[in-house]
Amino acid sequence: MKLSNETVEILKNFSAINPSVMIRKGDTIRTITAKKNVLACAKVKETFPQDFGIYDITHFLNVISCADSNIGNVTLDFDGDLVHFRSGKTKNYYRAAAPAGITQPPAKDIDISSPDATLTLPSTVMVQIMRAAGILPAPNVVLWGKDGVSYFSAYNVLDETSLRQDTEIGTCDKDFIAVFDTDNFKMLPRDYNVKVTSGVAYFESTTGDVQYWVACSTPKK
Repeated sequence: MKLSNETVEILKNFSAINPSVMIRKGDTIRTITAKKNVLACAKVKETFPQDFGIYDITHFLNVISCADSNIGNVTLDFDGDLVHFRSGKTKNYYRAAAPAGITQPPAKDIDISSPDATLTLPSTVMVQIMRAAGILPAPNVVLWGKDGVSYFSAYNVLDETSLRQDTEIGTCDKDFIAVFDTDNFKMLPRDYNVKVTSGVAYFESTTGDVQYWVACSTPKK
C-alpha cells in the first residue's frame, strides 16, 4: 500500500494532538490527547492490513521519506511488528511500538444527540481567529451566539480588558457559549458542522473525512 497526500496530512495533524498513534486494521485512524480533552477520528483512503503502533508519527513519516522524499512514491509492506518501506532499489523499515506505550482513544464516539446549538464554522473564519489568537495573544477561543447571531472569537475570558477579536459566522436560534483553550483547537482547516454542549463540542468536516470532539473549558479566576 501507499499513503495518499490526504492521509499524510491527517497523520501530521494528529501528531499535534498526540505524537503517538495506534493504527487499527481498516480505514479509520483515531487519536486522543494525553489529557483526553481532544478526540479525533479520520476515515482515510487506505485500508491498513493490521494493527500497528507508531510511537512518534513525525519520525515515522521522516523514516518513510528516507526511501523517497515524495512519500506517495513509497510502498508500505506490513509484516508483524515491522513495516518495510520500498521505493525503487531503496528499502528500510520501522518497528511497531507496544500498544501499552500509547494513549488510546475509546472504541466508541462521544454521543452528542441533544446539542445546545448547531452551526457551521467556515475554514476562513477558523484560520482568521486562530491567527488572531496567536497575535493578541488569546488563551481562549469562543463559539457563542446572542440575539440570533453566532460568532467565533479570540480573547481571555477571565480578563474583560484583554484584546479581543469577534467574527460573525451565521445565525442561531438561541443564545449559547462554548469556551475552549486555544491550545486544544487543533483542527485541520476545513469547513465544519458543529454541535455544541456545555461540556464538549463536536466538529465534523463538511467533506466527512475528519471529526473532532473538543472539551469545553471552565476557566477559574
